[in-house]
Amino acid sequence: MKKSINPLVTGLAAGAVIGTAAYVINHKGHSNSAAKTIRRNTGKALKTVGSVMENMSYMMK
Repeated sequence: MKKSINPLVTGLAAGAVIGTAAYVINHKGHSNSAAKTIRRNTGKALKTVGSVMENMSYMMK
């Protein structure tokens, strides 16, 4: 049983390494745009939460 698991683990590890390398290569120059996207999405989420809280407080009155 142990011998049949070894190739599976090796394949999963190799796939993880290849996937990580492909991700790094494809997203190497996009760090600024990714940070801007995260900031923009965070701002939108905070605005949405604020609107929901305001609406909830209005409904409680």
